[in-house]
Amino acid sequence: MTPTRKPWTLRPLRLPLIASLAALCLFSVLAASAAAAPRTATDWFVGHTPAGQASPIQIDPTDVTFRADAAVGIGYAYRATGEAAGQVPGSFTYEEHGYLYFANPSDPTSMVGSKFTSGVFTLQPVGNSGPIKIADTSPETYRSGIQTLIGKLNPQTQRVVGQLLGTSGALTFGYFTFTNAEGTFIGYATPDFTRFAIQITFQTT
Repeated sequence: MTPTRKPWTLRPLRLPLIASLAALCLFSVLAASAAAAPRTATDWFVGHTPAGQASPIQIDPTDVTFRADAAVGIGYAYRATGEAAGQVPGSFTYEEHGYLYFANPSDPTSMVGSKFTSGVFTLQPVGNSGPIKIADTSPETYRSGIQTLIGKLNPQTQRVVGQLLGTSGALTFGYFTFTNAEGTFIGYATPDFTRFAIQITFQTT
């Protein structure tokens, strides 16, 4: 009579096998989650508007809106190109849109404010990887203006503003903000905003 295997002889193998499969599934889920997690990088973006333009912004008279105080908003576009240096070096373009408000649209001196609606950096990294879009995700908190400093700049701004305007005496420069999921960053520009520099941390995936 040929002996037969008893069912209980398989039982010790089942638990390790199930545990191994469960561990493998868990590892796969964790690996997928890690792969899906956004990676970040930090770059300096140094750009300039196209040469030869009478103004760094272009007005679109067909794009008109109205404010509650009856001021008339006329659409504008600001475009620039430049080089990014840092963890993801490459070339970039920047495009900004918004409105300039006037009490009397036929009188440029009657300007009563502006509104930023969008700003997007498109970074083309060195190599064969595709472009990275870096958008301002909080247009309502955007700020810009002109500031004058007298004397030596603090280390934070000296490196940036110094490259654009110098590092001593009374320096007048433009500033602007850029906000994304990684925070709010301050950029610096020449007073006419034809050249600028800003350091941004952004998601690469």
